[in-house]
Amino acid sequence: MAKLIAKSLSFSYGKKEILKEISLELKSGTLTALVGPNGAGKSTLLRLLKGQYLPSQGEVLIDGKPLKNSLLQVALMPQRSKINWSFPITVQELVALGQVNYSKNACCEIEASLQRVGLSAMRSQRLDSLSGGQQQRALLARTL
Repeated sequence: MAKLIAKSLSFSYGKKEILKEISLELKSGTLTALVGPNGAGKSTLLRLLKGQYLPSQGEVLIDGKPLKNSLLQVALMPQRSKINWSFPITVQELVALGQVNYSKNACCEIEASLQRVGLSAMRSQRLDSLSGGQQQRALLARTL
């Protein structure tokens, strides 16, 4: 079971300290809720855990190794995506974009992701034909 560990993470935007000495441990296969008021640093923490931001202090480890050695093991689905929903692409093609490292099993992994979010039957539909909730599920499948 993989573990993502954050040790004493701190982060600042310029001189404004956003996070100070945050530590946590997340295990694969578990669910964790990150709750707090607007502006509390939730999205910033997630970006640190994904490696999109570098902490001013502390470190992120995956199975005891630095995050920079395991970046492909962490995925982040943002709250809002900057995506052109009218771009002529199918659900299956969008999910395939999440295949960072193409493997022999890519088609099986795409299908498994579509099944997990309940979109297998819609794999050939264009994104602009989906409801808002279905679009979010398609993005989740791409993240998976």
